[in-house]
Amino acid sequence: MPLSRYRHGSLIHCLTLFLRLNVYGRYALSRDETNASTFTGIGFLITIIAVIGVFTTNIAAFGSTIFYGIGFMILCGSMFKPTVKSKRAIAMVLAIGLCLVGLLALAIEFTGGKAEDMFLVFIFGVIAYQFVINALMTR
Repeated sequence: MPLSRYRHGSLIHCLTLFLRLNVYGRYALSRDETNASTFTGIGFLITIIAVIGVFTTNIAAFGSTIFYGIGFMILCGSMFKPTVKSKRAIAMVLAIGLCLVGLLALAIEFTGGKAEDMFLVFIFGVIAYQFVINALMTR
């Protein structure tokens, strides 16, 4: 039975990441589950690097990077959930757009600028995305 039948939020993407890293477990995943676990792993890596950066450097932008990594895991891990192509396209456009907004805000922060408003758009966009993806899944 594929793991995609169990939809319990972001926890399932972490579990698929562990399966993906297993020698034989990766054969149990579908293509969408493999892609979702890859993006979840990238977001987790961003978050870990940012946590290390907060504790080892004096750069304040690493604090925003932690939230970006968590938001990246939520966005990119769930954009493969809708099964209808038109709904999946909407989810992917929203997720990629929000990821680009967050990445642009981080680029501005790391170059010395202030992008609090743009980063707030990313944070509230991630929250709104959860409502949109749930609406797409239920209809």
